[in-house]
Amino acid sequence: GTHLLEGSCQQMAFLKKLCLKNAIRLVGCGGITDATAATRQQKAGADEGQMATVPYFRGDKAVQQIIQEQYA
Repeated sequence: GTHLLEGSCQQMAFLKKLCLKNAIRLVGCGGITDATAATRQQKAGADEGQMATVPYFRGDKAVQQIIQEQYA
């Protein structure tokens, strides 16, 4: 996939929005529960690969905190 973390501020803003949206959706569905699952998502393809940049998906609050710390 594309290495958005090495990109512009515009790409960073897009990544933050993408991760937040998809992480919360997947957590709500119980789709991702740990780092191993995130790694599996990363190998699934370019689209899901973006979400694997957030290390842990253990709940909406945790996801938001991680994103704020790493991408704020």
